[in-house]
Amino acid sequence: MNSSTSLTSTPDSAFPAAPSRTAEKFVLRIPIVLKEAIEEVARRQFRSFNSEVALAVISQFESHRRLITMRNSLATRLGSDVADEVLLRFQRIDPEEGTVQGFNIRFPEGLRDEVKASSADTMKIAIANACADWVYYSQQIEALLKRCEDPDIQFPSAVVKH
Repeated sequence: MNSSTSLTSTPDSAFPAAPSRTAEKFVLRIPIVLKEAIEEVARRQFRSFNSEVALAVISQFESHRRLITMRNSLATRLGSDVADEVLLRFQRIDPEEGTVQGFNIRFPEGLRDEVKASSADTMKIAIANACADWVYYSQQIEALLKRCEDPDIQFPSAVVKH
């Protein structure tokens, strides 16, 4: 590959324009604390803030079923006493409280239209709620996983050992 080839679309380039460069911008207005929480989840997953927001919105279409299933499976594995101890440390960030700031988001093709068509809420509210839920479940899963790694943890006997 020629080192002078760029990812932007020009008549001479070997690659089409990168979707993030051509996607329509959306200004997401959320509390700074929620933005920072999204960035932390993204950092742990080696993803960008923009990618994390897009995944949160996509996950919302299935009511975060996969995240909830993973959280519940880990909680079952640990047992209710330990799981409750871990889960009670987390509180969902209210996407309508706190100092709000606007951030440019670029969604994959069609996602913005899908949000508009599938939500009775405004896009801002739907996306902010999706992000708040995504962060909440992701933080819980991360904490439960860490607790499972604890060498001193005693798993309930009713749980199948691996």
